Amino acid sequence: MNRRLPLLLACAGNLLLGLSASHAETAMEKNASNPLAATGQQLAEILNQRDQAAFAQMIDMDALGARVTAGMGLPERDQKDFIAGMKKSRERMAASTMTQIEAKHGQAKLVKTLKKSTGSEQIIRIDYSNAEGESEGYEYLQFEIDNKQKIGDWFVHSQGSRISDFMRRLAASMVKDKNLITTLFGTVQFDGDVLKIVQELSKKMQALDYPGAYNTLQQFPDGYKKTVNWATLQVAVATNLDEAKYRAALQYLADNHGNQPALQFMLIDHYFYQQQYDRMIKALETFERRVVEDGVSNFLKCNGHYFAKDYVKARAACQRSIELEADVRSPYWTLIEIARSTQDAKLALATLSDYEQQFETEFDPDKLVALESYQWLANRDEFKRWAAERR
Repeated sequence: MNRRLPLLLACAGNLLLGLSASHAETAMEKNASNPLAATGQQLAEILNQRDQAAFAQMIDMDALGARVTAGMGLPERDQKDFIAGMKKSRERMAASTMTQIEAKHGQAKLVKTLKKSTGSEQIIRIDYSNAEGESEGYEYLQFEIDNKQKIGDWFVHSQGSRISDFMRRLAASMVKDKNLITTLFGTVQFDGDVLKIVQELSKKMQALDYPGAYNTLQQFPDGYKKTVNWATLQVAVATNLDEAKYRAALQYLADNHGNQPALQFMLIDHYFYQQQYDRMIKALETFERRVVEDGVSNFLKCNGHYFAKDYVKARAACQRSIELEADVRSPYWTLIEIARSTQDAKLALATLSDYEQQFETEFDPDKLVALESYQWLANRDEFKRWAAERR
């Protein structure tokens, strides 16, 4: 899912005298420096290198296949044949994942490691950007890793479901049995005509025909449209379509299933669009309790408070974001917007200085106040002292 929140980025590129990619170790990087996190760090690096072969090798297709076929009622032989067929698609699955990340210039980062009796859970955030490097949103992938460092399944928070659940629905195109399709889709309201719709949807999804999949989804009976499976699938498909369909899909999800904790990350965009900033912030707080608190979750809360004009809470959230991940640039610029809104020169200049130190750069004070959004600083004594140190 694209996080379409406007990120309050200043046009700082022409203000910098120098820029280095190096930075001090952040709080979250320190938290990730334990042995259990090594697998998650390795996985993030594989995603960043777009190493399809290495990612494919990490997926335990037997474990994933068992998860996909659970509850399908297949005879043992058919289940083995099904999993054998899945194994042949492992490289294609890995390639598809890498293609999606590359298309949005995604950068993966390990943000949390959880110890489990069977291994660990590794939560990886994908930071998306456009070709100019401007933020285009975020994704969180929650990987289940066994004691042999193999991936058994993973939860895609922008879709509110596990990969195994998604694959189970795709499997409907390969089965003809009405009872089995009922099991796959969790409803008892299927008849012969609807079986064709289910199979057509699966084929459209496998072909990445999102307009066709969206149109096919609308053909399901009302009983199935009331399910969370249908609502989340509609959002996942609409993400790849126009803004109007995406917003409408989010509205439907919020109206019918908005109280479900696992769906709160999906609804952040919706609450922002509706200017329901209190609900947006509550959704983020639920996500933090259930999944992870990191620099981005706090930055998004900062945005919510900022647009609600609660500048005290906005400032605290952005400062918490920087505390957790000092190398996330966006909260610095939002702090400067907060400073401008409150005419707080001390905050603006302290934030600019922190940015300089963190990213080993220096602002040109004359170019800075030539920009309209910084002209309010020009005659402030604090700015004159700050500028003198840089001339």
